[in-house]
Amino acid sequence: MGTYWQAINLNKKQTICPHDAGGGAKLGELTGGRFAEALMHVLGASFGSPRFAGAWIGDHVQLINDSTHSHICEEICESGTWTNITIDVLREIDRANHICPAGEHACPDKETPPWTADDANCPSTPAPPT
Repeated sequence: MGTYWQAINLNKKQTICPHDAGGGAKLGELTGGRFAEALMHVLGASFGSPRFAGAWIGDHVQLINDSTHSHICEEICESGTWTNITIDVLREIDRANHICPAGEHACPDKETPPWTADDANCPSTPAPPT
């Protein structure tokens, strides 16, 4: 057990969850890996017109934990009004970096559209059944 953290945007009612980013949610586990990458993506300046890049700039953003902020955590889990954007943000980052979401394979042709989870050209995507 322990205290588990997540990032929330109070303006947009969105959350980024470390567990959904494939990492731990304890305070010491937040600084590296995909959670930190996703958080920096939504807090960073936007270049071009990605959906989430810089989307949280200027908003009321907090890191909350399930111990001292249990009332907010309950609202997020039970109200149905909050949106967990973790996976969507990570997919956007992977597409921008030409990484197939099914694995760590670089896009062989940077001119092609970004990978999608069911992209037949993705080297990690199994062939459909015949």
